[in-house]
Amino acid sequence: MIKLYTILFLISVKLIGQTSSEKELVLKYSIGKHNFGEIGQYETKEILKFQENDSFFILTEFQTITNSYVYNSETEKNDLKISDTIIKSVNKRIEKKEIENLVKQLNQNENNFNSDFIDAKLSKKITKKDILKTAKKRGQIFLFVDDETGKLDNFGKEKIKEIQNYKNFEEYLKEINPSINNLVVYFDIWNFVEITYLSSNYKMDFHSVLGQPIRINNSNQIVNLKVNLILSKILPKKSLLTKETALENIKTSYIHWFIKNMEL
Repeated sequence: MIKLYTILFLISVKLIGQTSSEKELVLKYSIGKHNFGEIGQYETKEILKFQENDSFFILTEFQTITNSYVYNSETEKNDLKISDTIIKSVNKRIEKKEIENLVKQLNQNENNFNSDFIDAKLSKKITKKDILKTAKKRGQIFLFVDDETGKLDNFGKEKIKEIQNYKNFEEYLKEINPSINNLVVYFDIWNFVEITYLSSNYKMDFHSVLGQPIRINNSNQIVNLKVNLILSKILPKKSLLTKETALENIKTSYIHWFIKNMEL
């Protein structure tokens, strides 16, 4: 009787510990470039897993992986080094309806890459610091500052004001508007996330603004910025993917576009 009771007790404990469903949402993010075995880091990955539990999805795993080549003095060759960090996020709970809405939006073409949708969701402020930082990164700071003094000239001040007022923003949106009929493939560099739920796979490539369009099962494509809003809401703030999906990124893209067109 004691042995039988022990077996029944173990079975009961196992059943209690199981979740009510095995549904899982997995996001695999990767950014990097081929360095052909040269010394240095060439890729960073993130793996995030949300598992269904009753009325919630729980972030059960948040893993970051860094791949690089380091010199091995013994073999006189560059060896692959993988740095792996797993962050447990047991208390990160997401309402099931949020995940269900994400899956719904991933399968729905809203064609909402337009000012009507974006203006309502975007914080309008663009700072002078953001503009000058972008200009410096592009090697075009000379468009804003006086050659002799190194200070903002009148032309630079005027252009900063125009950018802060979103001059030609509609034209910018029309020019970069993603098309579901075009597929761009990049070699040697990558920056994308693959989202898997049940038997469906979705891919967002961030070489395109905000990762649009979204590719479904390596076949059809959709445009839906609601996906970005949901991902920004459910992902951990320290995730690299959170930064990539943020709608605010369109401001940086617009600044780049405006500065590029200043010389035309």
